[in-house]
Amino acid sequence: MASPQTENGFTKLANELLDQLCRLHLSGNEWCFVHALIRKTYGYNKKEDWITNSQIANLTGMHRVRVSEAKSKLLEKGIVTEKSNKISLVKDYEKWKVVTEKRNSVTEKRNKVLRKSVPTKERKTSINTISDKSPIMPFYKNKEEAVVDYDSGEIVEPLKPRTKKYPNAPAICKIFQEVLGKNPGNWRVNKTQLLACENLYTERTPAKVRSALLYYQANREEKYCPQISSPYDLDSKWTKLGEFKLKQV
Repeated sequence: MASPQTENGFTKLANELLDQLCRLHLSGNEWCFVHALIRKTYGYNKKEDWITNSQIANLTGMHRVRVSEAKSKLLEKGIVTEKSNKISLVKDYEKWKVVTEKRNSVTEKRNKVLRKSVPTKERKTSINTISDKSPIMPFYKNKEEAVVDYDSGEIVEPLKPRTKKYPNAPAICKIFQEVLGKNPGNWRVNKTQLLACENLYTERTPAKVRSALLYYQANREEKYCPQISSPYDLDSKWTKLGEFKLKQV
């Protein structure tokens, strides 16, 4: 169990300066740097000293990159000064370029807004209470036409895309619909299929995708022909389909 004793040494720091440090609003890394600097200077009865980032890193456990970042921020804020490769804590706290006054970041008005936004038990009940006369439609319904699954022949209701990160996916899905008759609605919300569509569009081009699907459609019954039923299948088996085509020549 740790039991520090004054006999092992202590750091003498003016109470006035310590009071001002208590009112500082710094990041965790910046505070670690300040404490290490005080230890390396006032801890040895020095006002300044030549202290490397490696020494601060060894004392705080921070990476040297984080030490350098914290040092730069403290220099900008005027809390630390560096002269002739010697750094020290700026004792004149009036020169610090930070707010040391007590700040009330949440006003009573803001508290009221926060309280209203927190779902209470009564509010949850009112939200979950749904009238039978006002049925709520699923959020994914849209006005797009339904598509037909090539294998099952079932009509699949399209789903509304949940992301705009895949702008080229609809073009690839359209090619699958035109060539294979496949364009299930779940492709529009499945990130794996959407990403595969983007890869096919950017790396293969729509023209090559259409050509590959046409070739697959004509040779799908051949032995060893890779089975392709989705954009992901085509993207992942593109090389296999090419190798199969070469063997058939």
